[in-house]
Parts: sequence; structure tokens; C-alpha cells
Amino acid sequence: ISSKKAVYFLINRTMEIVFKKAESEDIAKLVEFMEEYYEYDHLVFDRRVAHKALGELLGDDLAGSAWLIQCDGKEVGYIVVSFVCSLEFHGRTAFIDEMYIREGYRKQGFGVKALVFVVEFCRSKIIDALRLEVERSNVRARSVYEKFGFTAHDRFIITRWINSKSV
Repeated sequence: ISSKKAVYFLINRTMEIVFKKAESEDIAKLVEFMEEYYEYDHLVFDRRVAHKALGELLGDDLAGSAWLIQCDGKEVGYIVVSFVCSLEFHGRTAFIDEMYIREGYRKQGFGVKALVFVVEFCRSKIIDALRLEVERSNVRARSVYEKFGFTAHDRFIITRWINSKSV
């Protein structure tokens, strides 16, 4: 079931999952989830940088989209998809930049439903390739992604910060 702002799935007969397209009024909730996720994955978190990045993303549909994941009316996580153009991957490509499911809701199918949702979203945007990044040590997540059809590449993601204020 879908509407312009949300897509609904039934996980089982008792739980309804909703993907609510994030808007600027959702930034505070997204930042809260980001802080939890970054702590979980041992990443450096800066609230100011998170607000700025979310403002850029949510203010430009060509940059990507974010959704709050809700279960029975409660927000339980989020997923962010950004867009790039890649010659290797045939043009406009989507990248799952972040996906986080709150503890207590993991291992219940929310992550897989989020992947199904994002694949359908990409199909609707005529995007041929969907990519993501996962920690090498996160064997469980890698297994889920591989079962879902993602293929690992024997490459490193290497970053050079351009604006030192972003670090």
C-alpha cells in the first residue's frame, strides 16, 4: 500500500511497517537515530554536521531521499539513499548511505523490508545499480546483503576530505 509520503507493509499479521519520506521537520528525529547508529558502529558523530548534511539531502531531491521506518506508529529506524553518476554502473546509481534499525527491532525483518522498499524506489527512478557500504567486521549484515543479491567488490573506499572544517 502506498501514498505519496509513506509506503506500508505488513511484516506479519500483527506488525505494520511504514516508510515515511523524511522532510525538514523530521531532522531532529533523524539526528537522534544517527547518533544511536554512529555510537553502535563506533563512528565520530557531530550534531552540527548531521543537521547540515540532512538539510542538504532533504532540500534537494536530486541528492537522494531519507525515510523514517515506523512499526505500529513507533519510529524504529531510518534509511538514506543518495544518488551519484557512475560510468561503471551505467549512469545514475543509488547508494544506501545509512540504514539503522533500533535495538529491540533487529532480526525481525525490518532491514530486509527496507531493502525491498529501496529496490522498488530505485526501479521507479530508472536506476540500474544500488550500492552500499558495510563494515568488514559486520558478518551478519554482509550475509543479509549477499543473500539479497549484493555482490562484494575487492576494493577499498578511500576518502580525501576537501574542506577541513568537515572533519
